[in-house]
Amino acid sequence: MRTSGTPAATQPPVTSWILPRLLLVGLLGGTLACGDTGPSAPSLEDALSPTAAAYLNAALDIMQTNSIKRYEIDWEVLREYALRTAAGAVTAADTYDAIRNALAAIGDGHSFFIPADAQTGSGSSTNPEPTAMIMDGLPGVGGRFGYVSVLAFSGSGAPADEMATLYHRLIEGVDTLGVCGWIVDLRGNQGGNMWPMVASVGPIVGEGVLGYFVDPDSVVSTWTYADGEAALDGVVLTRADSPYDLIEPDPPVAVLADQRTASSGEATFIAFKGRPETWSSGVQTYGVSTANQAFALGDGAILVLTVSTMADRTGRLYGGPVPVDEQIGGPRSLDPATDNPLRLAMAWLGGRPACVR
Repeated sequence: MRTSGTPAATQPPVTSWILPRLLLVGLLGGTLACGDTGPSAPSLEDALSPTAAAYLNAALDIMQTNSIKRYEIDWEVLREYALRTAAGAVTAADTYDAIRNALAAIGDGHSFFIPADAQTGSGSSTNPEPTAMIMDGLPGVGGRFGYVSVLAFSGSGAPADEMATLYHRLIEGVDTLGVCGWIVDLRGNQGGNMWPMVASVGPIVGEGVLGYFVDPDSVVSTWTYADGEAALDGVVLTRADSPYDLIEPDPPVAVLADQRTASSGEATFIAFKGRPETWSSGVQTYGVSTANQAFALGDGAILVLTVSTMADRTGRLYGGPVPVDEQIGGPRSLDPATDNPLRLAMAWLGGRPACVR
């Protein structure tokens, strides 16, 4: 299940459920963490009902075992803090604020909590219809470019596949008119589900390894694109129907980003990092280039926890803002006279060998 949820105030409006696994954790009192940190102070647990204490400890165990900051946190102190803030809790729901406070104390900037009564199903959502078009080069520079905007998207299953298929058809419609390079616009893409986004730009970014997730134990997961399919460690997560291949493979690509490019939007940007004949302009991204994993608690609430850091195909780790090659601000107007990042992208593309005639 993936949902946009309502993240903490430090999160972008649409958060990223990047890793596909949803782990179910029962209403257990036993410790799930690696290593035995010993029982919490009895006086603290006595201030909660057994049900509330078991629920809160299960959530804290998940954090201790899986958090990207698991080796940086004093878990005994954090557990005592959480139990104190939950004093008087009787039901699982009574511990929700304590769980949110614990996530804030971890401070990874990307984790969040979805209460049991906030579930809305997998669903899907996008911004207004995606844009794909032909753009003629700047006067005196020349070139003819394909332009595609990649929008925030939340959803999985059939809606995700349909999104990727739509983008393949849009890219096909532009490519068959004849272009020498591409502009991929990720400005304003605040995240959601990265896999349909990666599959959507597959014809442009090209096949092969696009990036990695690296956890605190240096365990690496690999994300790839091939033949319409975006996959993690070989497991296909989104598939475009009748995938399209560009007439001219491996074109020059200019990517546009800004401070509202976040989470899965940042992952899509990172997919282009290290790619030959690729350049970017705009403003560095929001700064949550990390991977989240969803853990369902016993009452159906979901703990969305940051578990690893994004890396590009060269192995460069991010975790914070993803830089652009040339930083320049300005409104997103799609008019090169006023849209500074777009104008720079068109100037760069116009100078590439594939676009010089």
